[in-house]
Amino acid sequence: MYFFHHNTVSQKRILCIFATVCLLCMCSGCSNTRTPADTATLFSTVDTKKYSIYDTSGQFTSGAVVSAYKISSDDLWIEYYDLPSAEQAARAFQNNKDTFRQAVPALSQSTAILKGMQETTATIPYYEDTVSGSNYERYALLTEDNYYVVSRIDTTLVYISTARKNLKAANRFLKSIGYY
Repeated sequence: MYFFHHNTVSQKRILCIFATVCLLCMCSGCSNTRTPADTATLFSTVDTKKYSIYDTSGQFTSGAVVSAYKISSDDLWIEYYDLPSAEQAARAFQNNKDTFRQAVPALSQSTAILKGMQETTATIPYYEDTVSGSNYERYALLTEDNYYVVSRIDTTLVYISTARKNLKAANRFLKSIGYY
């Protein structure tokens, strides 16, 4: 009888631990959100020896953007926008995604999706990658010559349109500010 009772306690303990682990995994998956980079984070994260930052907010009509910046290196241009609402950021995200896709006339609906968008020697001409969560989305398009990325978190948007050779640098930048 003691053996059975001890075995039941062990099984209950294991079941409790297993349930706790499952609950933690589910909770972390449900919160699938990201924190947007604000201006202070952007300035503190960007390597000013490698990139120059320009405030482009003045190019927009009053109220169209909260802030806008161009971040550039020798051959890589990145645009960061903080928009007045998440709805405006979502529309801007979709507009930029559509613009990227329209810039590639031969882009078919059956393009390959590669996770990580790593440089490859494959002869497939186009790759698309889409990631999304409750408050973010990222779309990337890699062609034979170009790399396009638009990434949104809440009201902020990061936009990159560059030569394919800058793919790794663009992704490193996005990772550094939390938009990859």
